[in-house]
Amino acid sequence: MGGMMILASATADNGDVARVTGEAYTGAKVVPGNIGWPMVFNSAGMKRPKSVPLLSGHRNLPEFKLGDVASQHIDGSIFVDGQIDAPTDAAKAIRVQGKNGKWQLSVGITALKIEEVKAGESRKVNGAVHEGPFDLVSKSILNEVTVIPVGADAGSSLKVHACHIAASAGGRSMRFKQWLEAKGIDASEKTAEELTVLQAQYDAEIKASAPVLAPRVENKIEARSEQPDIAAAAALVVKAERERVAGIRAVCAGEYPEIEAAAMASETTVDDVRASVLKAMRAGRPSGINTANTSADRGNLIEAAFSSAMGVPNLEARFDEKTLKAARKQFGTSFGIQAALLETARLNGYNGHEYRITAGNLSEVLHYAFPTRIEAGFSTLNIGTVLSNTANMRLLTAFNGVEKSWERICTKSNVTDLKTVTGVRLTGALKFLQVGSDGMIKHGTLADESYTNRARTYARMLSITREDIINDSVKALTDAPARLGRGAAIALKELFWTEFLSTAVGGDGFQFFSTDHNNYVTGANNVMGVDGLSATFLKFRQQVDPDGQKLGISPAILLFPPELEVTALQLKNSTEIRDTTASTKYPTFNPWSGKFEPVVSSDLSDST
Repeated sequence: MGGMMILASATADNGDVARVTGEAYTGAKVVPGNIGWPMVFNSAGMKRPKSVPLLSGHRNLPEFKLGDVASQHIDGSIFVDGQIDAPTDAAKAIRVQGKNGKWQLSVGITALKIEEVKAGESRKVNGAVHEGPFDLVSKSILNEVTVIPVGADAGSSLKVHACHIAASAGGRSMRFKQWLEAKGIDASEKTAEELTVLQAQYDAEIKASAPVLAPRVENKIEARSEQPDIAAAAALVVKAERERVAGIRAVCAGEYPEIEAAAMASETTVDDVRASVLKAMRAGRPSGINTANTSADRGNLIEAAFSSAMGVPNLEARFDEKTLKAARKQFGTSFGIQAALLETARLNGYNGHEYRITAGNLSEVLHYAFPTRIEAGFSTLNIGTVLSNTANMRLLTAFNGVEKSWERICTKSNVTDLKTVTGVRLTGALKFLQVGSDGMIKHGTLADESYTNRARTYARMLSITREDIINDSVKALTDAPARLGRGAAIALKELFWTEFLSTAVGGDGFQFFSTDHNNYVTGANNVMGVDGLSATFLKFRQQVDPDGQKLGISPAILLFPPELEVTALQLKNSTEIRDTTASTKYPTFNPWSGKFEPVVSSDLSDST
């Protein structure tokens, strides 16, 4: 993230050269105006160049450069020391207007590493314990310091005081620096506070007409009516910086992260970035024609990162290794709802550079994330597709996790609509008969049996709420699809077993499982065991078709409830059976060992 501002106070006085010293950042928690979220910057982790430019209103132009300042890290705070020495109108205006009240500084910082500290958590930073929620910027770069009227760090302060030539009583001219050198004092070895004391001694010793240093005013912002509208100018500069950042992101499109990072950390213009990207494209252009869709590729990365964060299994079956590696490199492993929405919105033209969705930008982000129209020449990505694809993978995993023993004992067929469908099965006397000496083939007879089926629609719906998005609740998209998938599987399972176990009477006046259909065993053999299984096996072998002919089908599946699972497995796996109740001779061979495929269903023991 770039273009972040941390503001500090400043006072000013007239003079040809104005020296600035003070505390730019106290190490406290601040709420930058262009972010709207509390942040703490680790002062020790801030990379500070030897000197940084001092600008007016963040305008990076020669006519608005005021001078240069150096920074120093002391006990968690950042102190600055430098001077306003440019012969520009902006520098002169600030020196002149400084006598009317306090100025402030805006420090431009590029955040390199950000950690979210949630509510209820705390971190010790800059020598103090800070309670969440806030964002901890552990690594950053100090880019520039700007004179501006509004501050975010109420504890910061800065002094601007005159350092111009003063005349002595003997008519001799001596600059402050020359005065220090005459006394054998090296200014570079002195702190800002020590130099302030020496400046006061110099003024008293010379007894010239140099103005008295303005007293330091702590934690107070004063505004005078005669000051120019610096706030309005600063707002324009902030707007321009936001447009620059958005332009850089649009040009790089996530394909050139090194160019994008370098541009964010510097003052590179969008045109310069565009030139760098074109150069990189030419260097990496293959000999053939590349027709890859950048937006589609970017969308694939977003979907892969989001699927990984949601814990979708078997991602390798959906995404190739190159895509998964690129997604992890670019987005990491904590890619939540907010990140997916923001990245998709930016891909579709959203210019906001926030990294968090709030109540303030939610509507605009959703507008770009769910585009309603497609403009010629532009590829768009609908976040609904990403969320749907990812949620469907979670849904399918949960759907397949529910018991599906019913699928082993039935067949499934398709229908073209939701109307009642009549199925017909032909029957009749079609057994081949011997052809007589006259060569005549006898006619068979056909009849039919009919049955009806009808498909019906079953559904449930869950939605992602506004709170889920603002709270970045990935759980809303991990648990909800899984529960929907399980619910769909349970509905199918219950429909089948309700019909299978129904005691309703059929068209012939009998229940499906009944002695009239010769498919129901009663009496002592109606118990799972060798004898009961033998009786049931015999019943199956005796089954006939509607024409009275034996089916001639061998049973292959043994279906049972959980209460009989141990007995069923013993019958399937035991190679012998012994009778210890009598001292008589008996065979030990188990005729049913390995004979059937065991299929268990908990619905067979459901009393409801």
